[in-house]
Amino acid sequence: MVLIPVVPFEVLEMKMERPVKIVYPRRRIPSIMHFQSEAVRLETYGTKWPSKNVSKEDLARSGFVYSHKTDQVKCFFCKGQIACWEAGDDVDVEHKKSYRNCPLANGKSAVNIPKDGKEFEKINQYILNQLDEAEPPTNRTKYQTDAKAIADKAIPSKFEEFVNKNKRIASFENAPACLPKAAVMAEAGFFYSQFADLAQCYCCGGGIINWASDEDPKAVHDALYPKCALAEKDETHEEEEPVINASGEKRKRKISLEEIKQDLLNFPWIRNVRGIYSDEVIGDALCEDLATYGTLPYTVDQVYEIVDDYESRQ
Repeated sequence: MVLIPVVPFEVLEMKMERPVKIVYPRRRIPSIMHFQSEAVRLETYGTKWPSKNVSKEDLARSGFVYSHKTDQVKCFFCKGQIACWEAGDDVDVEHKKSYRNCPLANGKSAVNIPKDGKEFEKINQYILNQLDEAEPPTNRTKYQTDAKAIADKAIPSKFEEFVNKNKRIASFENAPACLPKAAVMAEAGFFYSQFADLAQCYCCGGGIINWASDEDPKAVHDALYPKCALAEKDETHEEEEPVINASGEKRKRKISLEEIKQDLLNFPWIRNVRGIYSDEVIGDALCEDLATYGTLPYTVDQVYEIVDDYESRQ
């Protein structure tokens, strides 16, 4: 087992757009924040996981996404990276030993959504439904930029820092080899997110995983994000039939927010505010927030802010 130096990474933020209904093979990851879900992390392994020493299921459960570089993985929560797994390695033990400050590995508060367990089933399915049917969601804070650095103001962009094509090209410096060439990706509007093989469009914010190096990134982008301002309109485009996802599970029925309200109240970092606000207010506030952002609040402080803001608007 080999540790990979942690490279600081700042989560960029996005603006909100109205959701649209699209059915597609599971390659769309509208925001890296969706990696708080174990089921979504598992999708990054696709069918390409090369090691027999540790399973992709154990890795995803322990917080890791697949970096698509030999058997290298990266934890979503601590950004720690590990490679060269050996027979007999215990993923959780190695994770905790190597990155003691990881909030997931050491059992401290981390907004992890386990894949298994009845109490998480509906929440997981709701999030996976959102990946299938929604445009990239907004994030929780405003993204600031220098207006003078924006080369093209004609098209509003969710990641204005990457309007400049050279910056997009530079972002692929450490990207996995499974991605198409950096210049071609950048020309199609993509930059590399620094997680898994997730590349995101600077304009619509949409992300795509499980790339093949010989793909046409422009065609893939336009097929999966046809509402993007950069996408070429195809009046003959038809929705694709759903496929079995990387975890080997077929699509399940849609889950409504009302169905998961009680499950949300039972999450550990959300239980802290119960008793301060009514369950009805907390549940309604969290459901509204999940519908808007597509992910769960990352800290207890965010939960307080969300519920307090919701109550003040009622």
